[in-house]
Amino acid sequence: MPPIPPSIILSRRPRRLAGERPPARSRLGGAPCLGNAPWPCDESGTPLHFMAEIDLGEVAAAVAQSKPAADLPRAGALAFFIGAGGEEAIGKVVYVPPGASAGETPAPGPLPSVETIGGDALLLGDGAGPWSFPRWPVDLTAFEAPAAGDHDAREQAQAEAIERCFGARDDLRPETFVERKPIPNWWRNAIHYSQHLVARRAEAPAMIALERRMLADAQGKLAAAPALGARAAAAVKKAQERVDLHRGNVAEMERALPLLDASTADVSAWVEGRDPWRIMSAEEWARLEELWSRWREFSSFMHIRGEADIDRLRRDMFDALPREGGAEYDALPEEVRAFVRDRRAPGPQWWRTAIALVRRLREIDAKRVPEVLARATAARDAARDSQERRAGGAGPGGTPSDGAAKLAEAEADLAAQIALARAFSGFVAECDAFVAHRDPWSPMTAEERARLVAVFADSRERFATFTRFHIPASLGYLEAATLRLFAAADEATYSRLPERIGRFVDERCRLPLGPCHQMFGVPAAVQYNALEAHEGDHLLLQLAYDGMMFWPFGDNGVYQFWIEPEALARGEWDRVELTFECH
Repeated sequence: MPPIPPSIILSRRPRRLAGERPPARSRLGGAPCLGNAPWPCDESGTPLHFMAEIDLGEVAAAVAQSKPAADLPRAGALAFFIGAGGEEAIGKVVYVPPGASAGETPAPGPLPSVETIGGDALLLGDGAGPWSFPRWPVDLTAFEAPAAGDHDAREQAQAEAIERCFGARDDLRPETFVERKPIPNWWRNAIHYSQHLVARRAEAPAMIALERRMLADAQGKLAAAPALGARAAAAVKKAQERVDLHRGNVAEMERALPLLDASTADVSAWVEGRDPWRIMSAEEWARLEELWSRWREFSSFMHIRGEADIDRLRRDMFDALPREGGAEYDALPEEVRAFVRDRRAPGPQWWRTAIALVRRLREIDAKRVPEVLARATAARDAARDSQERRAGGAGPGGTPSDGAAKLAEAEADLAAQIALARAFSGFVAECDAFVAHRDPWSPMTAEERARLVAVFADSRERFATFTRFHIPASLGYLEAATLRLFAAADEATYSRLPERIGRFVDERCRLPLGPCHQMFGVPAAVQYNALEAHEGDHLLLQLAYDGMMFWPFGDNGVYQFWIEPEALARGEWDRVELTFECH
């Protein structure tokens, strides 16, 4: 295997240190500084989304104590863009020479929704301006790329080195900053664990079968590899690594399955007949801790990453409790409902959350409601036409009275939709008045929060015909978006962010929760297809799913910009290829 250049990890720069260090010249999101270079567009002339700009002088400084970062120029910058191109995404890289204008380059035309490239439009698209992602200056940190072992071993070694450097990571959630009562040691915790084990045991055969299919596929590639000519040796080595990986996974699952069976039986028998809402004794809780700790013996089935203590079980149990408003929730004991209401009460909220919700409702009133009414009108017109043809003897089967009944039903539905649309327009007007002239970064009072909760409930329940799938499932999603934008805001706005939230972001939110944003090094393997297609190429940039950037990228996806070593040495940035993979 050829030497891998150092991994250069992109981490959000702590904002509390902004005054103590020179301004960062590399960043994610915001707007690019392209100098005289044009903003890249797709074949139809639609501008691509700007994702990142990396200063090559900062790259050179980051690797000064290591081997060179391949054949990158040591000055200037690279700007990275992504667009939707049908079945495949479009990636463009623009080289900005040193000395180019440092002013921000405006897009040459309207940018499409961030949804087109897997961005989170529901949270970000609040009508506040052009589609763009939050601007986050980044620091560059170099790590020697692990050379020993197969790809998965190298990726794990790289991840461990990054964790040792940066420490624990977390997501920015409103509930983190609210003092909550601890979750009681209910028997419900043990019952939830029992149900989880039963579910994992039920899917175990399918998981083993999938791993065997992957083993068979790898064995097929290994058998075909010797016929690949000049690439045969590398292909054989790669295929053998995959065979060994999946053979080991199958063996581990077959070893762990009896242990999963035994734990499932033990826990199920132990919790049978227990009152879920009774508090466990100290001895009972110690027994649950011991049973819970066994999950590591069959971790290949458990969908748990990293270490997880008993508090993980408590949180999972609580999150699985029914939501307010349904029959399951109403069946809970009153003291349990009271605890759930208290613990799920919204955290600190700013007016930006309410403003974003109302903007979304306004968009629905302007765009979605006319679409619903148009469909109802078309259904009424079709029913009327069918009834008239039946009456004339030329229509489909059935009697004229059948057609009349369907017409009456369609007319009643249209009338109901029109009445609901009028009510919704009035509701949106009231909401507009509620948020008018509010400072988005001022906190709401308890009374204002209560009204926001009521507005949100009406939006989702009373007007579900129009809002379903068009507003978030909970206010927590909108409030999380507010916190993320607050943390990335201009200095005047950021100065109003509570200090403990700013400290949390600086300490716990510098990296994404999964794969990192990085240049070179060991790429993240999602489906392995990109790795195989670009074996021997350099990973010029990897952008991973990242809540702080509003980058869900499908189901935890990863964009990777690849370039052949020869093209990199010649600075042929138009030969960069973009891949995208997700789970």
